Amino acid sequence: MSVYCCVMGGVGDVLMVCRLKLQIYRSLGISTTQDPKTGEFNRAVVRRAEHGDGGKGDVNIINIDDKLPRSFYARDLWDGM
Repeated sequence: MSVYCCVMGGVGDVLMVCRLKLQIYRSLGISTTQDPKTGEFNRAVVRRAEHGDGGKGDVNIINIDDKLPRSFYARDLWDGM
């Protein structure tokens, strides 16, 4: 999953926008991992909040590649929350 940033300015602005996006994902219970070779984000781990019955939350791992459209992954992430 490439992080596309549309900002005017230098590299620092792009990094700030990407960092903000990652913080938003984490606040929603989504953490990402990067491929060490390419630097692309290739996996998302979605953690659901704990259930009202005292049970622990579920974890859903989504592997991301370029084979499917971005809309598929967006829907999968939202369904996983």
